[in-house]
This record gives sequence, C-alpha cells and structure tokens, in this order.
Amino acid sequence: MKNACRTYFYIAGSARASEIAKELDIPMDTITERTIGDTTTMRIGFNDTYDVNVNNMFRTTLKDLLGKEERLAELKSELGLDYYLVAVPEIAATGDEVHQILSLDADIVEFLYLSKTTHDLDYCIF
Repeated sequence: MKNACRTYFYIAGSARASEIAKELDIPMDTITERTIGDTTTMRIGFNDTYDVNVNNMFRTTLKDLLGKEERLAELKSELGLDYYLVAVPEIAATGDEVHQILSLDADIVEFLYLSKTTHDLDYCIF
C-alpha cells in the first residue's frame, strides 16, 4: 500500500459558486458546487497529486486564493460563510514509504489566520 492524500478549500453557506468566482476572480472550473436545501457547499482547488509534504499540496490548492485573504475574510462576514482548508491523508501503517509531513508551515498558518479559515485534517490509517 502507498500513502495518498487529497486537499481542497471548502466553503459552506448560501453563496453561489458563480458569485464566489466573481468576487475572488478565480476560474469557475476550479470550483465544484453542491446545493442541499438552502446550503451550498463548494470545493476549490481539489488536489490529489501526492506530495510527502502536505504544505506543497496546500499551496497548489490555494494558488488562486493566496493574496486574497482579506477579501475572503470580508466575504465570510458579509455572506455568513464557513471556510475549511481540508487535508485527507491516507497513511499506510506498514511499508517502507516515508509518512507524510502534516505539520503546517508558517505561510499556510498565516493564510488560515488572515482568511479566518479552519484547518480540517481527516486522516485514515490502513
């Protein structure tokens, strides 16, 4: 078994993907939207290209959002949104593969703080 991981930026609230894409000037094809009742959820920057350092995966996920932390915080407040930066590592308990580095680098922590985003780590050991 090999280690794997996926990362994405998750938004929950009542805003539409087209509105978020316009406000943040990001391509619509980077957003996956799902609506259930009055709640819309979005995944932005889905990345499943494995890197032993999760920070590199987060930087790929966040490439369209970096530098827009202030606007993200404003939209969160204005539209009542919830933000999550999600990592879902699948870690092989046995084997010779180096386990993924899951500690966050300073630039990722800064993004979380400035954009008022929650870090969500949902790991699976197999």
